[in-house]
Amino acid sequence: MDDHEVTVEQEIADTSHGRPHVVLLGAGASFAALSKGDKYGRPVPLLRDVAESLKLVDDFPEDLKDLAVENFEQAYSNLFERGKEKELELINRRSMTTLRLA
Repeated sequence: MDDHEVTVEQEIADTSHGRPHVVLLGAGASFAALSKGDKYGRPVPLLRDVAESLKLVDDFPEDLKDLAVENFEQAYSNLFERGKEKELELINRRSMTTLRLA
C-alpha cells in the first residue's frame, strides 16, 4: 500500500469533512424493483441520471457539465479535488431540497 491509499476502516473512520455523508446504494436494484415509479408514479432516478433528473447540471462549471451528465460521481469528485466548496455546497443544498420536495 502506498502513501495515498487508505483502508476501508480508515475511510469509514475519517470524519474530517464534519458534515453528514449521503450514500446511495442499490440504485439499479431500486430502479428495477420500481419500474413503474414510486407510490406516486414518479420514476426512481439512477445515479448516472441525477444531474439531469434533479436539474443540477447548471450548477457545474462549463467544463464539467457534460461529465456531470455522463458520470455525476466523477464530475462531483473533480469539483471536490479542485476545492470548489461554493459549487459543492450549492449542489448539495439543491439536491437535498429537491429530494425533500419529491
